[in-house]
Amino acid sequence: MISNTVILNTTTDVITVPALKTYASVTLTFCNTSITDETITVYAIPSGGTAIDGTTILSSLVIPAKETFVFDNKMIMSQGDKLSAVGVVGSKVTATASYMAL
Repeated sequence: MISNTVILNTTTDVITVPALKTYASVTLTFCNTSITDETITVYAIPSGGTAIDGTTILSSLVIPAKETFVFDNKMIMSQGDKLSAVGVVGSKVTATASYMAL
C-alpha cells in the first residue's frame, strides 16, 4: 500500500494503523517540491502517544530544494501507532509511505 501526505507546519499523520490491523512499514520517502530548503522532524508514535522528543526518529532533517530523502527503516506497527511529521514552514514536502498490512 502507498500513502501520500503533504507535511504541514503542524504535526501531520503520515500513517495511522486502524483497529485490528498490523502494518510492516517498508519505506518513507520525503520529496521537497519547493524551490527552497525545508526542515522536517519525523516521529514514530505508539498508540495513545504524542509527538515528543522521545518519539523522534528523524530530528531537524534538512531536505534541500527539489531533493528527495529516503528513510528505509523497517518497523512493525500495531493498532493506533502512527508515523507523523512536521515541517518548519510546511506544505513543501510530500511524504510517501510504502507499507503492507500483515
